[in-house]
Amino acid sequence: MYRKIFIFKIVFLISLLITTSCGIDDDGQVPITNDQFLVSYTKANTILKSNSQMLFTALLGSEFPVQATYDVSVYKISYRTSFKDKDIVASGVVCLPAGQSGNKAFPILSFQNGTNTLHSEAPSVFLENPSFIVIQAIASMGYAVVIPDYIGFGSSSNHFHPYLDKASTVKSITDMYGAVMEMADKYLEIPVGKDLFLMGYSQGAWASVALAEAIENNPASKVNLKGTAVGGGAYNLSTLVEDILGEETYPSPALLAYMINSYIKSGIVSITYRDVFNAPFADQIQGLYNGKRKIADINNLLSEDLVTLFSQEFRSGYKTEQKYESFKNALVLNSIQSWKMKSPVFIRHGNTDETVPVTQSLGLRNDFLQKQVPEAQINYKIYPTENHSTAVEPFAKEAMVWLLSLKP
Repeated sequence: MYRKIFIFKIVFLISLLITTSCGIDDDGQVPITNDQFLVSYTKANTILKSNSQMLFTALLGSEFPVQATYDVSVYKISYRTSFKDKDIVASGVVCLPAGQSGNKAFPILSFQNGTNTLHSEAPSVFLENPSFIVIQAIASMGYAVVIPDYIGFGSSSNHFHPYLDKASTVKSITDMYGAVMEMADKYLEIPVGKDLFLMGYSQGAWASVALAEAIENNPASKVNLKGTAVGGGAYNLSTLVEDILGEETYPSPALLAYMINSYIKSGIVSITYRDVFNAPFADQIQGLYNGKRKIADINNLLSEDLVTLFSQEFRSGYKTEQKYESFKNALVLNSIQSWKMKSPVFIRHGNTDETVPVTQSLGLRNDFLQKQVPEAQINYKIYPTENHSTAVEPFAKEAMVWLLSLKP
């Protein structure tokens, strides 16, 4: 009952915030012709600091004294990136504090959203999404908030989404950081620094840890990672698939099919749809991920019964048969490779999560410990009764408090 009341109150406040303080600014698109990353930007909304303060008070109560200091300017941007050496114009949302910061540069808070299959729900398309509004409002506390669309959404919606493809995900998001710095420095004269905070849930958790891995292992990185907050993520894709295929049923077949579809379309595996799926699904998978169906609808068009969905050969032989070697290699390639992490990490998971087993977060924690990451550097907790959906709320609140506590 408490959760229903809480959610109703937050949705009401966000609807009020949208209707009273997020007027659409018709400044028009500003095209850029000669920057390395930035292609264009458009000011979309303004969020008043008074409304941000009201929202944070409702979310956090007296747990953490938050002070919204700035109005927030919300921009849609497009920028240059690439996928497998093919140039792509990608997009996302950038939220910047409106006003002077003195001589101090604003740190970046990068939010990677969870699994999405709808073009209409990309961050730059669905700005009024309550989850995105909350993240946008964090800029009022002195952050440059970055929310990538991912390749396959927004400006690049004519391209398929390379779901759980680590190299392209990392590149597309770090290229966005380059575009943000160009926009803020050259055109808006807003000081954006190199300090970076990462936050994400589900696919966004996987993307955030992949970013952390790439940034900390790259001496030439242009950003300084200060903290990573993740929840409900799949980090070891090999053990994830093994765990799922070890069961008779799986409640989210659309997610596993999404990954397999991505790997086949990207060419990183040599298998076909008929090597993996039974009829009639083998001939239907490609058409399901066209940007017009949400995850729940795709789940309904597939089967939770894994014997019905997947071929016998795939279920029994994907680990041993030579035919599936490329698939096994793709899972390893796109898993998180643990390293001696230098910055603090915050990990949460619901113990009753049937979509992404809690063993994924436990495994990530143990991998970090084996790499001699100090235990005090890993803020780890399992929610005893929460599942993949219900863990989002406590994760979001605790992650915000934790990230804000790291800001100098």
